[in-house]
Amino acid sequence: MATAPTQEDAARHILKVFLEDGCRAGNVLLINSFIAEFNNHPWQASDFTTGLKYAVQQQWVEVLSDGKLELTKQGFSAA
Repeated sequence: MATAPTQEDAARHILKVFLEDGCRAGNVLLINSFIAEFNNHPWQASDFTTGLKYAVQQQWVEVLSDGKLELTKQGFSAA
């Protein structure tokens, strides 16, 4: 039986999406940019929510009020 991804795994996947889009610290992506990435095995939509919570706690990303995520310097370094 496969092991489910952890919160940290999901948070690091969020960082990976930023990097694959060519983002650097301070760049912003729409939250919708992550939906397709978290609908592919082994990910589930709920993994995005838990990963985002972890990423915010680690100060890797900042949730902006208009449905966007900003990659922080800490997030870029952690990626």
